[in-house]
Amino acid sequence: MPGMVTTWWSPQINALLGSLVVAAGAWLAWDSFSPWEVFLVAGGVAGFLIWQGRTVGLVWAWATLLLGLESLAWPIVTMVQIRAITAEPTDELLYYREHSDRALTHWTRPFIPGRERRLLDRQIANR
Repeated sequence: MPGMVTTWWSPQINALLGSLVVAAGAWLAWDSFSPWEVFLVAGGVAGFLIWQGRTVGLVWAWATLLLGLESLAWPIVTMVQIRAITAEPTDELLYYREHSDRALTHWTRPFIPGRERRLLDRQIANR
């Protein structure tokens, strides 16, 4: 029985468990990961944890550090993605907004408050 407990708590078993934790964190943080990518992350992390983790404590220290790096990178990547999505409008869209009555009512009108909106409505009606 003591041999089984020693085997269960070996650094290698904990490295496999730690790699599953890090892979699950990667999958949750980057929801665009395919199952193969999660498998590759788990395999790479397991190899790294087996290589670096001589003790159970070191294995979980490295696993926690890797999970923390994932958690740190996630909001940074999210901000970059949001900035890329909300980039400047294209020249075609700007031209369309400037030269089309429909564009003026469609794009600008909902954002104009009260009095200015009524004035704009009169200007469009008088064209």
